[in-house]
Amino acid sequence: EEIERITQGSAAAGWNEHDRAILKATEELVENAMVSDATWATLTKTLDDKLLVELLSLVGQYQALGYIQNSLRMPLFEGNPGLAAR
Repeated sequence: EEIERITQGSAAAGWNEHDRAILKATEELVENAMVSDATWATLTKTLDDKLLVELLSLVGQYQALGYIQNSLRMPLFEGNPGLAAR
């Protein structure tokens, strides 16, 4: 249920404030290359400075990995339907 809700994003009903802010920050980083002041303020309620930097780094690393895999046209492992399974 939670994984399905992730596909709906931060606006989906059912997220607590912390989880919604993490998803919102991820969406903002991908769309705008930065986290808004409002989202940042929410994140600081539950994450210290070290974890805030770690969150930014984690999103950036996954984004970079996607760029690499897409550019190299890396195929999925045999038997993995990927997003076609949805």
